[in-house]
Formats: sequence, structure tokens, C-alpha cells
Amino acid sequence: MAREYAYDYSAYTAERALPYKSPKVQEREIPKIKPRVKTKYSLNRILSVALIATIFVVVFRYTLINEMNANNTKLSRELSAVTAETDLARITLDRTTDLNYVENTAREMLGMDFPQSYQMTNVTLTFPDKAVKAENQAGVFQTVGNFFGDILEYLY
Repeated sequence: MAREYAYDYSAYTAERALPYKSPKVQEREIPKIKPRVKTKYSLNRILSVALIATIFVVVFRYTLINEMNANNTKLSRELSAVTAETDLARITLDRTTDLNYVENTAREMLGMDFPQSYQMTNVTLTFPDKAVKAENQAGVFQTVGNFFGDILEYLY
């Protein structure tokens, strides 16, 4: 590739021109201006931004998955505790509603025994064996109150 030179012709001016001197030629290189390659630079910038965005999305999703996992673990522990409590309550309920347990508790703790024949009273009801639907709530409470009142009157 050939070099290009710029010549300085200032030596040929009228003030300096002498007949016996040869003109001085100053040579200097003209720097070549390289065109900027924007495509590679912007392509690298776009790729690096895309890579950073992808890494951010992956880390963010991983964080969300870990948070959901921790929440599931916490909820399963709570479920286990509630299930154990329910099982304990069911066992206690089964034990307390067992007729043998009720009989033993009544005899030992309360000193109760089965009634003797002189302590029993037969009751004959003159009401039919049909249920009557109450029309309103006040009627239901009044009917229940009257029923227990009638029983108390009969016993005393």
C-alpha cells in the first residue's frame, strides 16, 4: 500500500526564495481515518444486555420458586399439626362417648348406680307419635319451655 504524503510548500514563498538554495520539502504522513465499525460494537452491547436480562429473569424466577417451596413446606407442617390435633380430638371423643367409659365414670367418680325398681316411674303419653312443625322461632322456644315445664310439674 502506498503512502500518501503532504508537501509543505511554505519554502516557495517570496520571502524565502533564494536562487541558490533548493526548496525544502517537508514530508509528513496523512493519517488514515478508519471508519467506525458500529455494527460489532452495538451487537456486543445488545448481546450483553440480553445476557444480563436473561440472568436477571432466571434468578428472579428461582427466587419465586424458592419462596413458593418454603410456603408449601410451612403449610404442610401446619397441616400435619392440625391433622394430629384432629386425630387426638377424635380419639378423645370416641373414648368419652363409649358407653363402658360413661358407666365407669358415673360409678367411680359420681357414685351413681343403676336405678332400683322403686326409683323407676313409668310414664304414659297421651300425645300421638307425630311431630308438628313449629311456625316460627318464638313458637319453638315456647314449645320447648312448655315441654320441660310440664315435666317438672309432673315430677313435683
